[in-house]
Amino acid sequence: MSAPVLSLASTSYTQFNLSAIDYSANVSGASTNPTSLVSIGGTATFVSGNSSVVSSGANTQAITNGLIYITSTATAGGQPFPVSLTSCSLTAPTDGAVLGIAGSVAVNVAKSSTNLILVNNTIGVRTNTPNSTHCIIGSGAGTNMTVYYSNDNTTLPNYANKVDNGNLTTTPMVALSG
Repeated sequence: MSAPVLSLASTSYTQFNLSAIDYSANVSGASTNPTSLVSIGGTATFVSGNSSVVSSGANTQAITNGLIYITSTATAGGQPFPVSLTSCSLTAPTDGAVLGIAGSVAVNVAKSSTNLILVNNTIGVRTNTPNSTHCIIGSGAGTNMTVYYSNDNTTLPNYANKVDNGNLTTTPMVALSG
């Protein structure tokens, strides 16, 4: 199969909680992997909490657009609808690296009008990912999306753990005291 496992083109607010997507080409017997596991191309806010997106096994081909692929151009009053991930796990084991297979980024942003909000997530992708060792990249021309992240976001050891600051703006969110 070449399509995403979950493709969202909704015009309504979309929220997923306690959900999981785990894809392994070894299980399906596929010769190729989907281009992404989750594709967000709708025109509304997408929120995911306590969910996992996992590419496991010694996959035969890299997921070319990342575990999550954002193509949305959603705005309201000139302000972008956000994609928000809270307490989620985005992982791809290093099995593929042993076979010399190029890996995938965790999040691939192809549009500049969607902001990404990351709070308390665990992010890990293959050590030999595209775009050096970035786990979150901006692949669209002129991508200037802002990535807001909490200081308690973590990356798995030996995995890609950098944000593509050349195309993305990153802003840490500081916890408010009561």
